[in-house]
Amino acid sequence: QIQREKLSIFCGTYNVAAAETSCFESLDPWLRPMAHQDMKPDVYAITLQEIVPLNSSQLVMDHGCECEWEVAIYQILSRDYVKIESIVRGGLVLFLFAKKSLFFTVINVASGALNVGKLGAPNKGAVAIRADIGHHSMCFIGAHLPSGAENHETRNDAYWRVYNQLTFDVGGHRRHIRHHDVVFWSGDLNYRLNVDKSQLSAVHELIGSKRVSTLLYYDQLSIAKRAGQSFIGFHEMSIAFLPTYKYKIGSNRYQTRKDKKQRIPSFTDRVLYRVNCTNVALNAVAYDSVPELLSSDHKPVYALFELRTTEEVDTEQPQQIEASESEAETFPPLEPSEGKENFDDAQVSGQEQLNNDLNHTDRSEYDEELEIAEMPLIPLFSKLKADVFFEPF
Repeated sequence: QIQREKLSIFCGTYNVAAAETSCFESLDPWLRPMAHQDMKPDVYAITLQEIVPLNSSQLVMDHGCECEWEVAIYQILSRDYVKIESIVRGGLVLFLFAKKSLFFTVINVASGALNVGKLGAPNKGAVAIRADIGHHSMCFIGAHLPSGAENHETRNDAYWRVYNQLTFDVGGHRRHIRHHDVVFWSGDLNYRLNVDKSQLSAVHELIGSKRVSTLLYYDQLSIAKRAGQSFIGFHEMSIAFLPTYKYKIGSNRYQTRKDKKQRIPSFTDRVLYRVNCTNVALNAVAYDSVPELLSSDHKPVYALFELRTTEEVDTEQPQQIEASESEAETFPPLEPSEGKENFDDAQVSGQEQLNNDLNHTDRSEYDEELEIAEMPLIPLFSKLKADVFFEPF
């Protein structure tokens, strides 16, 4: 039997800042965005951060408070969906839902988690669920990486730890993140704008004029990707929304009170994806934030995808579960990026991925072989004084 597949996927991330669902507004604008009401995704991968306060004893307990969020999500998704799996670690949770009609096509489900907080604390980390859906293996990751504008190297290191160390037990075989046809990585990744706090007013002026591309020139995640420091081989749709952090809770205004710790508004909440299979094409449909939700100092973000099998698949062939630990990929050397903006194409095939990735899974090896050029820092406005200080990356 020969079959071609098409699957629609919703990936969403929201740092809820320990808000309680009892006082929370409907999640409908996030999980069913108005601009895409006609699209009913086959799969939902939803990650939440800070479902309990990060200084709470509940971080190290099997608290079960993710259940109220599960109920809130079910109220939006309706009876057409069923939960495939969920995993919670500290204040981080990941849910995987699918249409009931797909339930029996979802097999080999497994989950894993890894702490990346100081001394192994669970206040920061990653949770992940993998499953074979139809004829493709998929990995969904929800992450909350270390915070702090100056801690970009710590975030990069946390990425490598998760990518290399988080594993799944699938039928007695150990699977890594890289052993999947498609990987979706969502969460509060905590990358900030690489500017000094003395430029806060300039950043707000850019936000007011919606000059998103200028803001993204200073985005630490974009800089790290270009330099090959993290998220190698991952793609991200072009960002057209404003920074998702830090807002005054209950409003759409950024936190500017002088009696509060000043934070540069940043694109902390992201969805990235990677294709490792040559017969998969992933069409990026939409990528946006949801300013209507006001109960947190973050705004939720969602991404919509359509996955297509671009070659005929023989459904009688058994799934290949075991992947060799020594399996190697061949990739050309990283070319230095040119130009001010470096957004990925809206559609990427597995073959394109293989031709643009790098053959490294161990960060220590990678550092020795790649000379990383710093991204030049330019003034936000020409009217700024020449002695304005920009924190070096």
